[in-house]
This record gives sequence, structure tokens and C-alpha cells, in this order.
Amino acid sequence: MNYLMYIIVYFVVLVFENSLIHLISINGVVPDLSIIFLIFFSLKESQIKSTVAGFLIGLIQDIFSFDLIGLSSLCKSITGFIASYFKRTEQRYTTSRIALIVFVTSLVHNILYQIIISVGTHFRIEKIIFHTSLPGAIYTAVFAVIVNLMLYRMIWSRQP
Repeated sequence: MNYLMYIIVYFVVLVFENSLIHLISINGVVPDLSIIFLIFFSLKESQIKSTVAGFLIGLIQDIFSFDLIGLSSLCKSITGFIASYFKRTEQRYTTSRIALIVFVTSLVHNILYQIIISVGTHFRIEKIIFHTSLPGAIYTAVFAVIVNLMLYRMIWSRQP
């Protein structure tokens, strides 16, 4: 997939994430579509490109959020870096492998984000993990599996 196509797909993801995603929330938990996009990107591209893409995706989120500036950029960069370690040369990913990759990287992202945003406050690590990070990572992994099943040929085609 060329970079223009990545930009177009991310724009669609961004619009959906900021307008319609709340319709599928479960108890306030929504899947992180930017993470799903970044992980699929990371599984197709190099580690450097994945880290830069994570930074740019995070920067876009930082611009439109009222949270700590640079936090999304940092967390998404690390996520892209970690996700690229799961890359396989033959680019064939089973449903269970996609679920595991998305779950692990999303969990790392969520825990890192929540710990940094909570610095200076009285927070409990078990609350960050079990009440915030884990449900989001599970829902994101489930949604990624659905996306992968629906768009498998488009995502994993070998077109230049």
C-alpha cells in the first residue's frame, strides 16, 4: 500500500474514531482505532517507519486533545516500535496472532498512557490496569479481529 493510501485510510479512521465510535462503546470503553491502524501499518512496514507513523498519529491526537501535550506522540511511537517486533517476513497472520499482537501492544500503550497522565495524582496501579487499560485492550483486540476478518485481502495484499 502506498503512503497516499495510508493517509486516506487514516483519515477515514480518524473521522470514524471522532464521530461514530461512541455508538459502539460498552460501559464507556471504546476500541482504539488509531492503535489498530498503527499495528497493521507496523506489521507491513519497517520499525523506523512504524515509530515515525506512531509519532505522527500521536501528534494528531495531541493537537485535538486537551491532555498532556506530547503524551500521545510518545505512547504511539513506543506502540509502533513494539508492534513492529511482531512483523513476520511472509506477512501471514492468523486471527489469534492478530488478536494477541493487538492486545499486547494496546495494553502496553494504555498502561503507559494512564501511568504518565496520572503522575502527580494519587493513583493505584491495579485500577489503571484492571479498570482502564485491560478493558480497552480487550475491546481493541476484538475489534481488530473483526476488521482483519472483514478487510483481510485489502490489508495483507502484496501490492507495492
